[in-house]
Amino acid sequence: MLVAAASIPNTLQKTLMPRKTVDQGAITGATMAINYLIISTLRNFIEDMADSVAGTSNSKDKDYSSHNRQREFALVLDFMILAGGMYAQKRYAQKDNESTATAVIRTGATWMKYAAIAGISISILDTLIAGGASKKDKKMGIHRAPLGAIGGAIFAGAMEYRRRSSLKNETKSQDSETNVAEAIAMGFGVLAALGAANVAEDAAAGAFSKQVNKILPGSEDFFWSLGHATALTGTALGIVSIMRRVYKRIEDIATHIEPAYLKPPVVSTLSGGPNSFVKWQTLSVQGRRFVSDVTTPAQIIDAMGEGRTKEPIRLYVGLDTAPTEEKRLNLLLKELERTKAYERETILLVSPTGTGYVNYVAVEAAEIMARGNIATAALQYSKRPSPMSLDRVSEGRLQFRMLIKAVSSRIAALPAKKRPKLMVFGESLGAWTSQDAFINQGTDGLNYAGIDRALWIGTPFGSKWKDQVLGEARPDVDNKIVGKFDNINQFMQQSPAERDRLQFVMLTHNNDPVSLFNLSLLIREPDWLKDPKKRPPTVSHSQYYTSPGTFLLTLIDMGNAMNVVPGKFEANGHDYRADLAEFVAQVYGFKVNRLQMRKIEKILRQNEVSRASKIENSKPKGK
Repeated sequence: MLVAAASIPNTLQKTLMPRKTVDQGAITGATMAINYLIISTLRNFIEDMADSVAGTSNSKDKDYSSHNRQREFALVLDFMILAGGMYAQKRYAQKDNESTATAVIRTGATWMKYAAIAGISISILDTLIAGGASKKDKKMGIHRAPLGAIGGAIFAGAMEYRRRSSLKNETKSQDSETNVAEAIAMGFGVLAALGAANVAEDAAAGAFSKQVNKILPGSEDFFWSLGHATALTGTALGIVSIMRRVYKRIEDIATHIEPAYLKPPVVSTLSGGPNSFVKWQTLSVQGRRFVSDVTTPAQIIDAMGEGRTKEPIRLYVGLDTAPTEEKRLNLLLKELERTKAYERETILLVSPTGTGYVNYVAVEAAEIMARGNIATAALQYSKRPSPMSLDRVSEGRLQFRMLIKAVSSRIAALPAKKRPKLMVFGESLGAWTSQDAFINQGTDGLNYAGIDRALWIGTPFGSKWKDQVLGEARPDVDNKIVGKFDNINQFMQQSPAERDRLQFVMLTHNNDPVSLFNLSLLIREPDWLKDPKKRPPTVSHSQYYTSPGTFLLTLIDMGNAMNVVPGKFEANGHDYRADLAEFVAQVYGFKVNRLQMRKIEKILRQNEVSRASKIENSKPKGK
């Protein structure tokens, strides 16, 4: 309880994204529960060791003398573990390119140190509080006083003072959306609920061990452990079953036809329209929205102030359109031929996000700037939100690799003067899947595939290609043609010659938790938290690393970074709409003047508000 309570201020840190009270309550409760579980497990281990050394392990009902002897040995062990933990932390201090084993040893030593500090602190409090009592009152006194709560309050006060002191360098204090008192109360509620679940699991394990012990010979301790394993396995299977139902529910919702998109398009340049090889019903929610809301020639003329334009081509094959990657790819290739996409100046291949969503701002901006002389094509690989589609990354990567190979070969077969420019776009999980189609190929892989330009926004941490091209020098990487930027101003600081050379650009905000969240946060301090003085303005200068705190906080941040308001474009977190039109123009090489850009930005915002309104107003009343 001491360590669980002391961890509360750590959960109140100012992090990458603002948090609401309910988020804060969840993170506080989960952090306390995990700390409680880890420390109680380690304390049981230490206490059992002390029992064995003291010779009191077989004494079920300890008298005062045996209990005191066990406490003395436990205290000696605590000081030894504390010294060992501090040494291990120093011996295995974090370094670049360290092994996972080293990080695990250091993290384990840190937790052992905390467990030892907790034991020493409780012993001191026990002496101070119960030191003057009689032997009768003193017997097992550690269980009479709420020493954990008392010690936790003391440590929490110290940690809170540290947190508040660190906020002095911040531009604003704790997030205004969070009611700290309510959040802490919620946190204790979460802790109580998890504690109740633990008691239930413990009771189930005990009942199991007693029943089995009546039937089979053996140690009750063994059957107790077996009971725990059985209970945990049952819990895991239950969670898996629930998640499968959740996934199915989400995928069913992603399949139904929305009232706003009941009718297929009447234009032949769109999938699902006249003469299309793709059935309208199979496109999924995101696919139908994408092809229906194509930029109109009137919008293009209005923005560019020019009379010449074409109907943009938008092609999409849903996950339910065909059962295999090969069949889905073949349908999209047939759509490209049917619409004469190879006669356009530009072909834009998009890898969607987990739900199948294609960023409207990016595609609409490209269609307007290309004066409609563009074909955009996408293959869906999942129908679930990106965090739930991590098991589909390999599928998306394979499909995109197949698509690039097929389209590139078709373009290469055309006369040089008639070849369209081949562009690539990917957002979030779509950036990951389209980048990793070129793992171990560097920038050479994209050049060999005939890709002229590529723009990726919000690339997740898991992209291996990203690490390869931005890391140490490689013979297959030309670092002059690839770059990563936080915003358009940073990009424009490059000289005109440097900008022209950049073919493959990643737009990734410094405070985008999607690009920062990973499992290593459990055992390593990330680079973005190491030196407060070197952090960019969008990353809190007061945040500090804890395990598992930083992991959980970044996980919550990742969900909050995706909350966007239609028409309100921001360059923050995982929202890239504010700079996106500018990046589309710069990276893809479209010629746009300032007046045209302002008109484009206005149309993009109007389209987004109109689309959101159309979807909302078409819903049945009461839903």
